[in-house]
Amino acid sequence: MEAYAVSVLTAGMAGLSVFGDVLTPGLRWSVCLAALSLLVYRSTDPAVRGGAAGSVLADRKIFAENPLAPRLARAREVWVLAPAGKNFLSPEHCTLLRSVLADPGASVRCVVLNPSATEAVRIAAEQLTGEHSIEPLPAALDTALSRLRLMRSWDLPGELSCRVMDYSPGFSLVAIDPEEDGTVVVELHGVANDSSSARMHLTLTPGESGHWYRYWVKQFAEIWARSTEVT
Repeated sequence: MEAYAVSVLTAGMAGLSVFGDVLTPGLRWSVCLAALSLLVYRSTDPAVRGGAAGSVLADRKIFAENPLAPRLARAREVWVLAPAGKNFLSPEHCTLLRSVLADPGASVRCVVLNPSATEAVRIAAEQLTGEHSIEPLPAALDTALSRLRLMRSWDLPGELSCRVMDYSPGFSLVAIDPEEDGTVVVELHGVANDSSSARMHLTLTPGESGHWYRYWVKQFAEIWARSTEVT
């Protein structure tokens, strides 16, 4: 209502100004200051500021609205941190990565949890899958590693590198063309989620979230440096 009122006053003042010096300078300044005050006030309104956050924060439903397939189709570099490997390293996503690796200049890096780190796997299984999981984490991890081995056997010109780490960092990450104007999607694992699709996702781009985009890119680089190559 405040915006409507100030808009009407501003339009009326502009209309009257056409017919000469009808308005006093004091009245003109009052309307201008009212409009300026309204702009400043609305910039602090949580509902307005929440619009930008809404494009960053979501759950896994965001992939239904903005699927990865079109982005991966144009990608030349993909980084994947998937401690359990259960969700991202699905048959569908592996097929999408095949199209990436068909490019001679493409590079795909994948990091999963080390199955030999039994205590870390046990803790991650309790956090990520729970007692009612259809596919326990050790089995899901074995499946993911089998798929990565199969992908490495593909006769494709792109480079696929696989590493394992000895603990779960508490998040998953997918970065598409991270060194360029790309996208980073971070999934925060949390605890006691009813389902993995309910976890918070951060979708970051350099233009909207420059600082945090670079932060998560560096996080993956650090994890990659601390991980061990899968032979």
